[in-house]
Amino acid sequence: MEDLHVVQQHARHHFALPSELRPADRVLLRIARLLIDGHCVANPFLTSLTMELSGEDSPVLRAILLGNGAANRALLPNFTLPFDDRELPLGAVHI
Repeated sequence: MEDLHVVQQHARHHFALPSELRPADRVLLRIARLLIDGHCVANPFLTSLTMELSGEDSPVLRAILLGNGAANRALLPNFTLPFDDRELPLGAVHI
């Protein structure tokens, strides 16, 4: 599986492919591969996101918190991908 190879090379974690790969694991590998390749990816397993606020107020922040619709991008400096009882470090990714 090419996605697993790319993710293993990037994360510098090499292991044998599990004998049975769940469909969800295949999706996670594809998400990881696309992130590594620099793409923006929707994660169907991400149901919530917790962020720490700086304490500073702004109209943009108020719009987000009030649910008026806003697109934002944040950098996660140390993203890890859960896969087959492992945590594969992917490094910095944008969400």
